[in-house]
Amino acid sequence: ACMEAFKTLRAGDSKQTVLETHGKNFGELYTEFCNFTNQGTKEYYRFVCDSHPNDIFDETQNPLYLEFCFENGILTDGNVYYRTYTETGTEKHKIELQK
Repeated sequence: ACMEAFKTLRAGDSKQTVLETHGKNFGELYTEFCNFTNQGTKEYYRFVCDSHPNDIFDETQNPLYLEFCFENGILTDGNVYYRTYTETGTEKHKIELQK
């Protein structure tokens, strides 16, 4: 549900659409930050989702982390991060919001 909700979002969506309509699918709110400037408001949200890419559970993977940036109530950027473990360390993977 987490990835499916993320895939439906586009830059330019309203904060209300992103958080109120889809927020229940994103998991637990992990970080919330708001910055007020003369040009308006910039907000950052990070959610921790307990599902994995392609709905494949692997106990060696961290959960998905969804990050959203809003400027004046409009979604400007969003990413999904997850980590996989290899014999030589970890790899961080990023899935970007479609523009």
